[in-house]
Amino acid sequence: MDNQQFNQYWKNYHDAVVSLLIRKITAGNLNISMLNNEVESFSKRWKSERTAEGLWVNNLAKEDSQKAEAFLHLVSSFHFTEVSFEKPTMLKYHVYALLISVLSIIVFMSFSLSIWKKILLPVLAIMLAYGFFIPMGKGKIDNANKELVSKYSAQFDNLTQNINRVLAE
Repeated sequence: MDNQQFNQYWKNYHDAVVSLLIRKITAGNLNISMLNNEVESFSKRWKSERTAEGLWVNNLAKEDSQKAEAFLHLVSSFHFTEVSFEKPTMLKYHVYALLISVLSIIVFMSFSLSIWKKILLPVLAIMLAYGFFIPMGKGKIDNANKELVSKYSAQFDNLTQNINRVLAE
């Protein structure tokens, strides 16, 4: 059994699952059952005799069939469990920007300024409000997405540790 070869195959498998997870979370359509189905389809590569991963498992089975069975059982039985998580929304930041916009229009209209200043100053205030609050909200959403990815990656890392333990025996 070539440990380096396994590490390369496992890294490819890990990267495929984590990138799928990141795509689903970023798109905002994370469905655990669909994610588990796709992970299961990735896991079938380890059982197939036509893929490099499957050939590696066959070689492992020739050396130690119990390790191969335990490995296949761990890989095929892995499923993500749903994590309780509430994603922040942008509504609060849009409301803040809208309030500042309305207040700037009211305030600058009450001053005795020339007409172009009455138009230009509220527009600048609106641009500043949206330029400040919206990126702040998007940053919070990005941080929440990173946290969610790390929670699901931790589940997958537990699988990796269990597999390393089985192969080390």
